[in-house]
Amino acid sequence: MITLETLEKWLLVPTETERLEFKEAKQQFDSTKLLKYCVALANEGGGYIVLGVTDKRPCQVVGSLAWGTAEALNAKSLCRGSCAGRNQDVPQTGFTRTYC
Repeated sequence: MITLETLEKWLLVPTETERLEFKEAKQQFDSTKLLKYCVALANEGGGYIVLGVTDKRPCQVVGSLAWGTAEALNAKSLCRGSCAGRNQDVPQTGFTRTYC
């Protein structure tokens, strides 16, 4: 489970990496793009996509309503088999992280 402490550490990382991607996704995020990011991360051995955080420095938590909840994202067919059950809302932050 990702904690607030983990998020705070990630926000201090100087740049995104092959295994860590931030996406603002305030109101929406294209599900095809999300799938492509999941595939890219899987090809690198796994990683995290954090929705609701700006990808420009300094990173800011802005929250995301792209899918409402992690459960709503898990229900999308794009995540079946590749990311199913691996999306998590992080309490007190307003963001959802996806890992593959």
